[in-house]
Parts: sequence; structure tokens; C-alpha cells
Amino acid sequence: MKYIFYSIILFTLFCGTLTAQTDEGSSGFDNGFFIRSADSSFVFRPFGLIHTDLRIINNGMQINSDETQSSTFLVRRLRFGFEGTLYKKIDYALETNIISHSVELIFAWINFGYLPTAQIRIGQFKEPFSYEVLLPEKYLDFIERSMNATVLSPAEDIGIMVHNFGKPLGDFFEYGIGMFNGLGTDVKNTEKTFQYAGRINMYPFLSSENSLFKNIRIAGYALYEGNRTEGIYTRQRTTLGFEFFPRVITNGKRISFGTDIQWLYGPFSLKAEYIKTLEDRTEILDKEIETEGWHLDLTYLLSGEAKTLRMKSGFEIAARIEQLSTNADSPITLIGYTNAMGNPIIIQENDVTTFTVGLNYYLNYNIKFQTNYQLDLFGNRLLTPSSRNGNILMTADDTRGKLLARVQLFF
Repeated sequence: MKYIFYSIILFTLFCGTLTAQTDEGSSGFDNGFFIRSADSSFVFRPFGLIHTDLRIINNGMQINSDETQSSTFLVRRLRFGFEGTLYKKIDYALETNIISHSVELIFAWINFGYLPTAQIRIGQFKEPFSYEVLLPEKYLDFIERSMNATVLSPAEDIGIMVHNFGKPLGDFFEYGIGMFNGLGTDVKNTEKTFQYAGRINMYPFLSSENSLFKNIRIAGYALYEGNRTEGIYTRQRTTLGFEFFPRVITNGKRISFGTDIQWLYGPFSLKAEYIKTLEDRTEILDKEIETEGWHLDLTYLLSGEAKTLRMKSGFEIAARIEQLSTNADSPITLIGYTNAMGNPIIIQENDVTTFTVGLNYYLNYNIKFQTNYQLDLFGNRLLTPSSRNGNILMTADDTRGKLLARVQLFF
């Protein structure tokens, strides 16, 4: 893989020299490296993203596995790829993530934009659903995405989508609807049905002269899958991955729907989202597991810059409140565990509420520093990171604090 990246860099340098000599195009650095033909019909942009994180948390143990959680440094993301345009109308992107000694494919898609109101995207890309999942990692206001985006929203998948994202109809309406494997980056199993997802965005005041409401966006989205035969486990978890509910095998129908709103005004932003998912359970007929989540985010730039997606400077405070709750529709016995009295543990529903406060410092477009403090409030004191003592689940502290820090480099 390293030879591929070396080749991309050498190719960029070579093409930059060539265009400079022929004066038929340009190359350089504009928030990132680029090569561009004279008429901008052809554009090539190699890029990289590095997230180096620090997590300071009390040691904890999972309930659904023997994994432990503790304070650590980690390289959260190491992404390399390229994107660009061909013949003005065709966009493309390829992005990979390096994990230990392997490479994970994140994106590999082609977008045909001959009809701006009905563009066609084919390949592996994010399904049109939650705005926070669709948001590139380099633009996140918080170090980790919300619980409902992480647990309930689909992300990268293989499929096809018709859309007009980036080209709102009448400066008012955007849409995207697609058909996907429904297995993330895995190839579709022949025994299952496809997954269908769609999203609409509305900008009710985009053409208005009123700056107070101009940058408001309201969206709705839904997902349907008729037959999931793989028996996939649910994993209701916090932002750092603690599973606060037993894993439930699902089979059959899956329905998800949600809505979000975004409002930007000067240095201030407000974002809110709600998602609900219903999944058929395998072991009990006519029973569903219901999971719903929401979050409310506020940010404010103390240094006075206007809030945009592509921040190039500023010092920002951020706050979030969120909740994820689940209901299994019938009681579940935790296999392999008892309480302190030796009795079986039975649960039907549980929830976690998380408060986050953070500071973001945008040194420039390419470098960002972030720090977050999170406080989890668990709805069941038997299911917390400090509850487990061997095969016994004991009543424990129902709160957990976490300090997170990140340095981001994008180039």
C-alpha cells in the first residue's frame, strides 16, 4: 500500500511540473494538493487525514464480551485517497483507512452529473440517511459522533443512488434515494433482500435576504429492508463502544426513520437529530426490538468568525446532550450472569444519556485541535462499565466521565 501512496505523490509532482511547463493547466496547494486542467474539466486531488486521539477513562469491562476499556493513546483514523472530476460532469473518489497491518476500503464511487437534478452515484459510499454520518470526519464538531448516528444510522455501503445533493432544486429542495446491499462494505448475501434508503433536505429560507433564517436546513429520511437472513446482532452502545444492552439476534424486517434540523447564524450553530429503528427478533416471532436516539448540539465561536463547514480559524465552544434507549418488546435473561444474590438478571429496556462539552481550535483549514469531556448516565446500575465482577453483575455507579482529546491533520 505504501508504494501506491508514493506513486500518488510522485504522480502529483510530475503532473505539476508538466502543467507548469506547458502552461495548459495548474497545480499547487489550495487547502490540499491539486492538479487541474486549464478549463477545469479534469481535476485530481490526493489527500490524507490523520486523527491522533487521547482517551482518559476509568477501567471498565464489557458485559457482552471479555473486552476491557481503559485510558489510551490511539491513531483513530489514518486515511489516504484521492478525488476529482473528469470531463466536468463525472466525479470520483477513492478513500482507504489503514488499520494495523491491513487496509480498509472506505469509499470507491463514480458520480455521473450530466443531469444535475438526477445525478447517479455507483459504488461504495455513504447511504443517504443521518446528516452526522454523511458529514466527513474532518468537519465533526465533536470528537465522536452521537450514539444514534453510530448505532442506528447506516454508513458506507455498496449500491446505487439517484440524487441532486449539492444542486438544490429551486434553491430549496435536495433528495437522494438509493438501493444498497445492506451489509456495509460486505458483498450481498444471495438470501437477503436489498436495503432501500432515502433522504430529503429542505432549505426554506435559502433565497431569503433575512440572514437570521437563511442558513436553516430541515431534513427527513427513512430506510427499509424486508429480509435480513444473516441473524445480525444489535449492539446498543455508548460513543466509546460500551454495550449497555444484551445483544439481540435480528432477522427479517428492518425499518428506520428520522429527522434533523441545522441552523447557522453568525458564530452560532444549532443541530438536532432524532432516529428510530424497528427490527424483527429472531428467537421470538412477532416481536421487535425498538431503539431510538436523539441529540441536540450547540456551538459558538468565541473569536467571532462565522460558522461554516470549512473553518479556517477560530476558537469554539461546543455542547451536546444526547440519549439512546432500547426496548426489546419482551423480557430478556442475561445468559451467564447473576446478580449479587445469585438470581438471574432479566431486562427489557435500558437507556444512556450523555452530556458533552468541548473546545475546538482551528489553527487553519488543515489543522484542528479538539478536547471533549463526556459524562454518561446509565439507566440501569447493573449494566455499567464497573458492574461486572466475573459472572456477577453488581449495582455500580451509574455515571462515567471521559476526557477525550484529538489532533487533526488534513492535507
